[in-house]
Amino acid sequence: MERHDDPVTGPLILHPPKNGSVFRIVQFDPENPDELAKLDGKAAFSEMGAGENVVEGARHPFMHRTDSLDYAVVLTGEIYMMMDEDEYLVKAGDVIIQQGTNHAWSNRGTEPCQIAFILIDAEKALVSDKAICLICLTSSGW
Repeated sequence: MERHDDPVTGPLILHPPKNGSVFRIVQFDPENPDELAKLDGKAAFSEMGAGENVVEGARHPFMHRTDSLDYAVVLTGEIYMMMDEDEYLVKAGDVIIQQGTNHAWSNRGTEPCQIAFILIDAEKALVSDKAICLICLTSSGW
């Protein structure tokens, strides 16, 4: 896979602006478990203005929760979407729609995974006291 320098020249902010949206493509390189164990998720998310969104004591250092309505389309590779207890292997062509879930992305494979994200500003939305997560696995027929 050809790699390019990051085209973002200003600060990378996780959240979309008030009443706005963000479109970005993120590349998740394969994780090294030894390096992952040393990472400070809160510090990394603080650099994106979202330190308070990290879930303390979670099973992945980048487990976080946002109120935005998020659409994710896996463009290349595969990756696990980790939730509080469950996890889902998603592959190129799969679509995830979520709002208000604790989640992290974990690339346990050998190839990079690229995901297009569309984040739309939203108020906290709960359905029957549950966060919203709909995973449409087009490549596996769900």
